[in-house]
Amino acid sequence: MSEVIGPLLVGLFKDMRFSYARGALAPHIPTSIVVPRISEELMCTEFLDREYRVEVGGIGVFIVYAICSVDKAIIEGHELNLKTAIHVGRPLSNENIEYELVIGRDLIDYWKLVYSPLTGSVRSLISRPITTRY
Repeated sequence: MSEVIGPLLVGLFKDMRFSYARGALAPHIPTSIVVPRISEELMCTEFLDREYRVEVGGIGVFIVYAICSVDKAIIEGHELNLKTAIHVGRPLSNENIEYELVIGRDLIDYWKLVYSPLTGSVRSLISRPITTRY
């Protein structure tokens, strides 16, 4: 399956810092990847010993060089209060990548994400909706 489901609006939190990303669900890749801008805004970059190449069908090729650890995430208006490590990768080519976060099989399983083809929405089975008070 080389289908990419998106775009999704994803908010990421680290300590008191926040960043948002246009995300895509890619069940056919094993690891999730975030672009360097997100890890720089969150100040969460932890460099790996070596770089490696990950090809994401339908999106592009990334060079993964670090990991970003986040405290919680918000996906489509639902909050996931789980500490999560996401790979940081830069696109191999200079072409514009449409997505800033590619959610692979690791986070699909960890966050228990499900996709509803009927509504075209993605949600987590363990998240809770964000309540707004006025």
